[in-house]
Amino acid sequence: MPAFIRILVFFIASVLLSVAWADKPPRFVVGVEYLEYYPQYSYDPKQGHRGAHKAILDLFAEEKGYRFEYKALPVNQLFHAFIQQKLDFKYPDNVLWNAKGKSQVKVYYSERVLEFTDGIMVLKSRYGFGLGKLKTLGIPKGFTPTGYTDSVQRNEILLQEGDALKDVLGMLLIGQVDGAYVNKSVANYQLAYKYKMAGRAVFDDTLPFIKDAYRLSSIKYPEVIKEFNDFLHNNQISIVAIKKEYGVL
Repeated sequence: MPAFIRILVFFIASVLLSVAWADKPPRFVVGVEYLEYYPQYSYDPKQGHRGAHKAILDLFAEEKGYRFEYKALPVNQLFHAFIQQKLDFKYPDNVLWNAKGKSQVKVYYSERVLEFTDGIMVLKSRYGFGLGKLKTLGIPKGFTPTGYTDSVQRNEILLQEGDALKDVLGMLLIGQVDGAYVNKSVANYQLAYKYKMAGRAVFDDTLPFIKDAYRLSSIKYPEVIKEFNDFLHNNQISIVAIKKEYGVL
């Protein structure tokens, strides 16, 4: 084959390869918690990654032509992988979570994705007993009991960690702990559909609780966080429909 033809073939092949690469959607790795926290967010080996947040993030990726790959890690490992920038994004996140551990990096947060109420679930018979009667508290491993850290540091409340939310609720239902630090909507869902014990335990709103929102965060891609914020503003009807479908309104 003459040299100029070989050069031409090589040039055409290079152009075609460049076009093929250009057609590939940008790929991002989103770190998520290896935790069954449905319907808000959830990962387990049998059902994979699911929840209201995934439906919203997937809708955003489809609109922008992005490809999200979800990587599930235990809560503490997820935080360290994110801070070490081994992940492109983290969900869920919140500016209040582990603020000291984030002090050496600039973290960009999205606007509110899904609202949450975190606090104490107690057996129905113990509702309204007050903070002084809360001596043992079940909590998922890696979580911080916002509103109770001072009591924990003074040894007024003893924490008992569980690997999963079902472990924490199990401890509560058998009376091993006085209360369980949980997400209200998630705990009610789990009690109703996993344990078939709706109403056996209730959210004690006479104890400290926090209302806030889960957010998407990134260290590496603030411009995508801005795009996501625009998406949240411009797709309210679709997002409300997703929240209704998953029961997280």
